[in-house]
Amino acid sequence: MATPLMQSFEQQYSQITSEIVSSTGKISSLTGNEKQAAIKHVEKLMEEAMELLEQMDIEIHEMPVKDRDRFVTRVKSYRAELSKLEKDLRRARVVFSDDVHLREELMGVDNSHQTEDQRARLLDSTERLERGSHRLDVGYKTCLETEQMGAQMLEDLHSQRATLQHARDRVSNCVDNICSAYIQHINMYV
Repeated sequence: MATPLMQSFEQQYSQITSEIVSSTGKISSLTGNEKQAAIKHVEKLMEEAMELLEQMDIEIHEMPVKDRDRFVTRVKSYRAELSKLEKDLRRARVVFSDDVHLREELMGVDNSHQTEDQRARLLDSTERLERGSHRLDVGYKTCLETEQMGAQMLEDLHSQRATLQHARDRVSNCVDNICSAYIQHINMYV
């Protein structure tokens, strides 16, 4: 069952992503300072969405184990959605405005094919770089989880060692007491 805090996070995330979609759709039609301001606004919204996802992760770790899997799946889908929105922002950022096309027509420059090829290569390279960064992030998280599990195992082993040491000491005391009682018993009959 979702906690009230988790529900609040999900509502905030939904509002932020809908604003991201709306603002990203407008970017390609803007120019100059308006376009830069809109891009910065969307980037800020992306950061807020990422922070919300991190807070959701923290909240999930505090949930009962039976509810975790469902919310982990939700957060993964939110991350995938945010990744798609980031790609959409990159595409909107590189879309050339009509002013650039008009200037090229006036100048007699016909390099639209070359520009589109460069843009496609740039987008492909950026996506490859992001996939690599994502894999590094996943690897880093796995490393942290493994380190945490190792620390927990060491704590468990230390606790078990202390328990075994205590049991060994008790058995040793029992053996000493039995031997002492046996010797007293033999001395009584001798």
